Amino acid sequence: MRPEADREIGQAEMPFAFQKLLARAIVIQEPSGARMWPPRSTPPPLPRLGMVARLLQTVRMIAVSRFVKVGVVAGTTIIGLLIAYLPLIAFYQTQLVQDEDRINRAWTLILSAKTGEGGNVGLVNALEALRKRKIDLGVVALPGAYLASIQLPEAELGGARFPRARLDRADLRQADLNHSDLSGAKINFANLEGARLEGADLHQASLRGAKLKGANLKGAKLAEADLSGADLSNADLRGADLTDALLFRANLHGPSTRLDLADLNRADLSVADMREAHLDGARLTHTVLHGADLAMASFHGAIFQQTDLRRANLAGVNLRRELAATDERPGFSTQAILDGACVDMNTQLPPNAPTVDGNGDWCGPPRVPANLFAQNTISAMLEVIPQWRSATAARTIYYLLPERIDEFQTESQKMIEVVFSKMGYGVISVDAEENPALQVAQFEEAAKKKPEAIILNAVDIANMEPIISKHPEIMTLVYDRAVREIDVPFSVTANGYQTGKIAAVKSLDLLQQRHQEQRGRILEIVGDPADSHSTDFQKGFESVIEGMPQILLK
Repeated sequence: MRPEADREIGQAEMPFAFQKLLARAIVIQEPSGARMWPPRSTPPPLPRLGMVARLLQTVRMIAVSRFVKVGVVAGTTIIGLLIAYLPLIAFYQTQLVQDEDRINRAWTLILSAKTGEGGNVGLVNALEALRKRKIDLGVVALPGAYLASIQLPEAELGGARFPRARLDRADLRQADLNHSDLSGAKINFANLEGARLEGADLHQASLRGAKLKGANLKGAKLAEADLSGADLSNADLRGADLTDALLFRANLHGPSTRLDLADLNRADLSVADMREAHLDGARLTHTVLHGADLAMASFHGAIFQQTDLRRANLAGVNLRRELAATDERPGFSTQAILDGACVDMNTQLPPNAPTVDGNGDWCGPPRVPANLFAQNTISAMLEVIPQWRSATAARTIYYLLPERIDEFQTESQKMIEVVFSKMGYGVISVDAEENPALQVAQFEEAAKKKPEAIILNAVDIANMEPIISKHPEIMTLVYDRAVREIDVPFSVTANGYQTGKIAAVKSLDLLQQRHQEQRGRILEIVGDPADSHSTDFQKGFESVIEGMPQILLK
């Protein structure tokens, strides 16, 4: 066959798409010279070769071209990426070195820190930095360190040692503090919600007002710890040692609050909220539950001995077996003191239990001690109020109290709420949390409501006298504070001067017993100088001691 015919047949037999593919892969030599295909309009001519040879050549050329092209492109891309990312890689490597250096410096600072008062900002920052990098801080030992308000949520502190450290208002939510040493530490108002403190040593620690909701304190050592006002709702305290612990007004409410097998020997849980709590098998010998709310709490197998349940709320509580007299416990009176306790139809007590006839209005916080105030104190207040009564005013009284973390204040609060409510007044109690500025703001806000009266138990009476004078339209009754610069319709206070004298006489008696004569050293720790009680007490105390050269008063 002629070559021309061969070319025509080849072009006719090959599809146009395949011809186009060949044109992209090969260079065709034309009589007019070399040029690249494809042209814009017509398909490229094929060389004069046999069909088989031509097909093999085409496949080979396509394969070589494709592999070379892919290899060149890939290699170029990789080299380009390396060149582009070299500065980034160098920067990252530098950051790793710097980060490691920062960590080393942080550890050096922590391990060489001088502990004690003073607020070591660098130490706080170092601990917070390591916590953010999720580094285990279990080897840290900082006795007496000042770490107030430190932010260590979710920190790994298992086994760490912070004895006598200052951790007030620290953020330790969800932190791992298992088997850590926090003995004698100040952790007041800290946030420890959900923290793990299993087996932790917290004896003699102060956790006043701390948030421990849902915390794991199984087997924790809390002997002599101060947990006044702490939130322990739904916390796990199984097997914890709470001997001599102070849990005054603590919140232990919740069906998940576990005190099973806990040792509460001589613990003070006055006014504590323990509704639905589990105290199965707990040791409650000489435990004070005076005025506590124990509604629906579980005491299966608990050990009672001289347990103070006066004015406690026992609604729905089953104590039939726990308080029953047995050969080992030969008398009901040795098991619990139930004077004024409140019960309901679901309460179960043993048959030999004394009659419990508590007044439901008084169950809860303890009543005011009779020896501190004259019997006519409240009646005197009630006589004054009607003289100021407005026909249009709502019958509401505001009681502004300084704080609630002592029994005197909660008893006063309950007394005022119950007595005045029986007279037809609604009482709204407001806690100043020992903050004088906050109490001023509370007084201003209460005055806007135009109440029947404001009963003021001042944090700082000198600070409150100007605000009282500013609102002469409000009848202000001053309670437990001596008013010195202004006139008020009514005020009552204990005699701090006489109390100080009594304390001095008792101190001299103790010195006489120790030395067989009235000689020795007395350390006098005074209270807030702005508090009239403190100054009056100091004057009364020193009036007895002065003129006695054999007594050294500091």
